[in-house]
Amino acid sequence: MSKEKVVLDALISGDFRITAHAYDQMLVRGVQKPDIMVAARTCVDSVEQEPDKFEVLGYDGYGEELSVIAAYDGCVLVVTVFGGRE
Repeated sequence: MSKEKVVLDALISGDFRITAHAYDQMLVRGVQKPDIMVAARTCVDSVEQEPDKFEVLGYDGYGEELSVIAAYDGCVLVVTVFGGRE
């Protein structure tokens, strides 16, 4: 299974960790964990930014565009989020 698939599956299932930076950005943008899961489920594009780090573009629970940057290093770690209900 590709790392991209592992990351997407983990984001969809909620089996991921969130960095302090990502948590701060989630608060600023009004994003919650379920929004990340919905964004992965509604993924319209996924781009490998660098080895083992992916940008997943989808929509949050309110239909707003949401980009999730997630890394894979034995577990899936949400690094930051863009969009949401700022």
